[in-house]
Amino acid sequence: MADTSSDGSLPEPLQRPAFLVGAERSGTTLLRLMLDHHPKVSWLSEFGFAVDPIGLGIRDREAYVEDVRNSALFICAELELREFLEPDACVIDFLRQFWEQERSPVVGATCHRHFDELLRLWPDARFVHIVRDPRDVARSRMKLGWSGHIWQAADPWLDAELLWEQFAPKLADDRKHELIFERLVSEPEAELTRLAAFLGVDYDPAMLSYPDDTTYEAVNAKLAGQWKGKMSDRDLQLIDQKLGSWLDRYGYERHEPGRDASTGPSKLKLFQFRVKDKVGVVGNEIKKYGWRPMLAKGVGRRLRIAPLHRWAHEQINARHRELIQ
Repeated sequence: MADTSSDGSLPEPLQRPAFLVGAERSGTTLLRLMLDHHPKVSWLSEFGFAVDPIGLGIRDREAYVEDVRNSALFICAELELREFLEPDACVIDFLRQFWEQERSPVVGATCHRHFDELLRLWPDARFVHIVRDPRDVARSRMKLGWSGHIWQAADPWLDAELLWEQFAPKLADDRKHELIFERLVSEPEAELTRLAAFLGVDYDPAMLSYPDDTTYEAVNAKLAGQWKGKMSDRDLQLIDQKLGSWLDRYGYERHEPGRDASTGPSKLKLFQFRVKDKVGVVGNEIKKYGWRPMLAKGVGRRLRIAPLHRWAHEQINARHRELIQ
């Protein structure tokens, strides 16, 4: 179990960890690399493998272990799954294992969904919320094949922002830090200085040295607003309809500021969007992983055939590791 002090409490970094929250494709990987290159900070890249099952209501220990074991993110994290622990204890133990590798003064992890569960497990945790123009987020998801229609591609961004809106008021001001991606890439030193102070450390130039040992290029203001000229007018109109008030809230200009976006797509259109999205996502997964593993995954899950489901995940995870190497 975790190292403890003489009074039985966890070490300070594990009592007050920091979590980076926000939608996928919002710049969380870039910011995580910056944080992890600080000499006094250690940052676990993705924590969804530990938190998502709990957020989805999986409380049974065996079911939780099965879900985590099948996660490619867990395999990439190279942590030990202690099957005798209950799910909540597993989550805490994963972060402890990661912290023990370097024992930095500050330890953190990235979480895109269900991050309200983290406050329950770490009542004194701190949170860094990053937000990016949802058009860039949605466009990126489409490009990666994670979504098959722009309407659905905006959903994860909206889900993350709705959860943050509900969650943030529970945190004292000194336990939450909000950061706009576009400001980060245009004024990195100023934004990272503010963030470092929030975490209780000084800014270090090493935070911008990540291109030396990663595939990411140096931070550049051109990373902002990549959707311009690359999305159709129709897709931009749909984002205005779906997220217009959110664009206003974060200071992002709407595509057609004077256009009335109060009337959304019809029920028939929404159905068509869902079908196109599903077909696009499934088609991309079959292209990446092959039809046999994907079929086995679906049949194994639906009919609750654990060995078949496990085999499918093994094949998918093996292919996933090939793709990210």
